[in-house]
Amino acid sequence: MCSVAARLGVAAMSPYRYVNSKDELVHLMADAVFGEEGIRSGWRVRPELGSRTLWGIYRRRPWLAQVGSLTRPLMLPAPMVHAEWALSALDGHGLDPTTMLDLHVLLYSYVQGIAGLARPGLNRSSRTLRSEGNFSERQINGRR
Repeated sequence: MCSVAARLGVAAMSPYRYVNSKDELVHLMADAVFGEEGIRSGWRVRPELGSRTLWGIYRRRPWLAQVGSLTRPLMLPAPMVHAEWALSALDGHGLDPTTMLDLHVLLYSYVQGIAGLARPGLNRSSRTLRSEGNFSERQINGRR
């Protein structure tokens, strides 16, 4: 909250005049981010477009991939609009509601998971088996 206040050029406790907690502020920010993207049509392009939109959101704001959880999704207006838009693309194609929801969760969680792993700096500090020098080329490729 101090860094938010500093970026706004206000006193450290000033944001608390508008929000009750850091969690409330983060949820408001997440809702605003999801609300920035427009809704487009076309059932076949929607899953791809929805995934690319989520990927763009997470790449521009890496912190967001850490906010939501599949076991405790964010019940915020803009993400719910996104979910309804994505689910409506699957409606009318002979899928039962459970399968439609499963497909939406699959795509959403895939993008969110990849975004969570692709945080800036992660690749710079990671090591590969080959760079460690502990394994030969044959062992890495499954040949001994």
